[in-house]
Amino acid sequence: MIFLIKILNRVRQSLTVMIGLYANCCLATERIQIVTNDYEPFVSSNPEKPGFILEVVKKLFELANIPLEVKFYPWRRCEKLVEAGEVFAALPYFKNEDRVNRFEFSRPLANSVNRFFYSVDRFPEGFSWSSLNSFIDKKIAAVSGYWYIKSFKRAGISMVMVNSDEQSIAMLLKGRADFSLMDEMTALIIIKKNHNQFLNKIKYVERPESVEKFFLMVSRKYDGQKEILKHFNKGLIGLKKNGRYINIMHKYDVPKYYYSDLLVF
Repeated sequence: MIFLIKILNRVRQSLTVMIGLYANCCLATERIQIVTNDYEPFVSSNPEKPGFILEVVKKLFELANIPLEVKFYPWRRCEKLVEAGEVFAALPYFKNEDRVNRFEFSRPLANSVNRFFYSVDRFPEGFSWSSLNSFIDKKIAAVSGYWYIKSFKRAGISMVMVNSDEQSIAMLLKGRADFSLMDEMTALIIIKKNHNQFLNKIKYVERPESVEKFFLMVSRKYDGQKEILKHFNKGLIGLKKNGRYINIMHKYDVPKYYYSDLLVF
């Protein structure tokens, strides 16, 4: 009897994902468009390993039998397409005051753990910080358009502007910047791919700069967006309850602190 109850619970949870995402049958024939950019390990244009956030989203649409089209663009264009209502949503995005005023957001998909990276040659004894004032006499390789730019400017921190996280890491190795700020997993992937011989030369400060939640950022002008988002959120809860969400996290070796707090409903 206990075994039968477990089986029935699993069936019910799967049905929640499959039919709960789009209760309105007319939506089932629509192709939903989502835009993004390469940001491993969260998102990748590699179809064999699309990144754990994109894989979660794809799984939701797959189980609901809803056609999904994912296109890759620069981040700024992604935001413009969503705001104009030309696509349903973009991912993964942080919330901030400006975006909350212009977009809707899904339930959180995963965390981003953002840390300051540095060269061991520059700081052989390591580094610790208590506030942004700790970086006043330092130089940070900052990626244009990233979340921290405004706060760094207000704090009077010197920045060397670059166009990507890859360039930011390169600035550390060249000694042209003291720190680079990015997600922990993203930075380690970049270093292993592009600078594996210097893997022991770059470390991160133990205290995170922030732990931010990533969301699906949804257009307010896209037809039917409220209903789609409502059922997307229900489907995401179902995916977490039936274990598929955790299975995807394990597939990518994602540390628990990237998602454990998101399993409480």
